[in-house]
Amino acid sequence: MPLWGGSVDHNSNHIDAPRVRTKSVFLQTSDPGQALLDFFQRLGTEASPELCERLAVRRLPLILISQLPRSGGSLLSQLLDGHPRLLVYPWEMTIGYPVKNEWPILDMHDSPDRLFAQLFDAELGYLARKGYRKRGKAKQKEKRLKFKYSPLDHYLSFVAALPQSRTQRSVLDTYFDTFFRSWRRDPNDALYIAGFVPRLASRPESVAGFFRDYPDGRLVSIIRDPADWFASRRAHTKNGEVRYSDVREEMALWNQMAAQALHYMKTHGDRFLLLSFKELVSDRDATMRRLSAWSSIDFDSSLLSQTFDNKSIHPNTNFDDPPERLAEAVFERKQRLTDDERTRAYGLTEGWRAKLQQTGWAG
Repeated sequence: MPLWGGSVDHNSNHIDAPRVRTKSVFLQTSDPGQALLDFFQRLGTEASPELCERLAVRRLPLILISQLPRSGGSLLSQLLDGHPRLLVYPWEMTIGYPVKNEWPILDMHDSPDRLFAQLFDAELGYLARKGYRKRGKAKQKEKRLKFKYSPLDHYLSFVAALPQSRTQRSVLDTYFDTFFRSWRRDPNDALYIAGFVPRLASRPESVAGFFRDYPDGRLVSIIRDPADWFASRRAHTKNGEVRYSDVREEMALWNQMAAQALHYMKTHGDRFLLLSFKELVSDRDATMRRLSAWSSIDFDSSLLSQTFDNKSIHPNTNFDDPPERLAEAVFERKQRLTDDERTRAYGLTEGWRAKLQQTGWAG
């Protein structure tokens, strides 16, 4: 029996189906494969004629970008997007379940259908149908871009390519390889996959899981000036409702991320890179050259511009700054706080800021 009733209008961008907000829609059914196929049918997705061509799955290392939200993770992933030797995940890489921002723990006894459902993000199916556009106020001024990805091809290719004797790494390799092939990206030219997962780096057990699966992987975290970060974080409302207004609570999160970053420097050495949000915005050339050297990829001018699928895009912001002065405006967010809020933000983070600055972090 189909998971959803109704019909699909194949000649429009209208999707006549409830929006899938959680993977539970697929994973809590007795037949996740059928649930996925029903979903793809509702999207009007058809399999490509080339699907029958099976290619060897590439085992590529992963550059994982992770830190607190509103700290430049989307920005960095969009700067990496156009590099010819990188395969960059186009959305937040929410492969975790039941918590999307945790590193996944997969059961190798699960069926291929269930393994795919645990990693799959239904939002990509909507973006493929309607077009790609980032979140934030800037999206209202931005046209949707074509996203030539087939979730049905991805699913069918994954099931066909998944080895019978498998490990968590081989499942992830298969998932990412078939994802990019279903987006018409060639993994054979790539040196790395790159993806952004907010908050994961503040969970030590998830970082340990990442490096366990990807001993050849690399982790990047960006830390932002705490007062600017708090102002941006507070502006990230839901339906107009402010969710993050307690300075003490938010600075506790900031301190936790700072502590974890310093810990990762010691425990993971050159597999971890700490970047300054300030330098990423104000000295982009030097920062991206540093990242290129760290990851052993050639510097390319594409690293200086935000793109999606090599097409220029606007920054993801919750403010109404004109594009020509956005670089200046991001350092003025703290002016939206009261004097007391700024004082408390800097006072509550003084110790960890001093430790970060000793490593060369510039705020």
